[in-house]
Amino acid sequence: MLQNNLELIVQFPENNGYLCRGFHGLHLASPVYVVFDGADVSDQAVANLLGMAFCQEVLRYAGVGEETIMPCRVHLENVYCHAMGEPTCRKILVRPAATGGIFSVGTWPTPCAEAKWLHNPSWEVIPVMPTGSSVQEHVPRAWQGINVCFWKQHPVEALWAVLQRAGLTPEENRIFISYVRKDATPVADQLFEALTKEGFDVFLDRYSVPIGVQFQQRLSQDLCDKAMVVLLNSKNLTQSRWVEEEIAIIKSYRLGLLELRFPAGKERRDIDSDYTRLLIPNDFDPGGSSYPDDGTEKLSESKLAYIVSEIKKVHGRALHRRRYELIDNFAAALVSVGKTATALPDGTFLLGPSGAGVETVVGLTVRPPELGDFCALHQRGNVSTGRTGWLISPSPLFLAQRQAQIAWLANISHIRHANEAQISDLAAKL
Repeated sequence: MLQNNLELIVQFPENNGYLCRGFHGLHLASPVYVVFDGADVSDQAVANLLGMAFCQEVLRYAGVGEETIMPCRVHLENVYCHAMGEPTCRKILVRPAATGGIFSVGTWPTPCAEAKWLHNPSWEVIPVMPTGSSVQEHVPRAWQGINVCFWKQHPVEALWAVLQRAGLTPEENRIFISYVRKDATPVADQLFEALTKEGFDVFLDRYSVPIGVQFQQRLSQDLCDKAMVVLLNSKNLTQSRWVEEEIAIIKSYRLGLLELRFPAGKERRDIDSDYTRLLIPNDFDPGGSSYPDDGTEKLSESKLAYIVSEIKKVHGRALHRRRYELIDNFAAALVSVGKTATALPDGTFLLGPSGAGVETVVGLTVRPPELGDFCALHQRGNVSTGRTGWLISPSPLFLAQRQAQIAWLANISHIRHANEAQISDLAAKL
């Protein structure tokens, strides 16, 4: 464990030294230490920019707090932290390179992290460079087998990869696109292609529902599996019964949501403005006075890149918020029935021995549970004949096939499943 019960320590160049910031309330599986340090002095401004932006993004996650008193002196002349010597802490170096001093305002320290990290296989490295840069020229030979994060328009595009590696957003990224075909098919197709290239599992009805499957039932299942929805609010949205049913599910199960409101789309008072991005005619190609508004228009390349970047950020926040709410709700349910449990740092709960002498570990997942969720809880919670497990998810299951899969996994793993509506009953029963 890190000092002061910190879960995340972030360090980056600032004013001829390095600034340290610490965070808690993230429920990470293990503590994380992230260092932003450039390949040379000209890259340190980019490391500073990324470090500050990363901290700002972390503070937008539900329940996160920043430590006011850091174990170190907060501002250091060299890269150092007690986390370096903590074996349970994941250590990540984000290394901007080949930036050419594009953000060179200010004075920066001479980079010092590279020598410490270069030959240590237990420390993870994320090289960050502009698209088109030479890996052989700018990445040390020892790191040339590592997949580089390239950015196109701005270095902050790399932050999504850092959030993933730090465990703040899942590496399995799933998006559901809700839209009206006659209004927004070209834009939906653009998003499907762009997000798929970025590693997302994207649900788009024309490509994702097998022939012969009950259509609306499959949509409901996939909505809950994806846990994040991109709503294309075009002029005929309110006339679509299918989309309105999807929006009802989004509200009912508090799924993540990002609304893209087209120029002719109507304002929806049921959607928080923080999760709305307004589109104007100039956002489309060719845009301006030639904007057709007939369902054939496509987003410009620059606007598409911006929207994809926004989806990445909202996706991570949404999943963290759902998990935070589940943890909070289960803790409150235990209190309401007069029971106590040990809340582990990763967000699981351990309840003491029952009358039969059996302990119970309870984990939470933001989607209907799958094989990986059962495996993770089985390993983290040391589930055995002397310690049973439960997995809680935020939504009921829709398809009989999925219910059969969950029952089979529960039988072989000694981990049973409950949905959020059953939390109170489960707390009383355990």
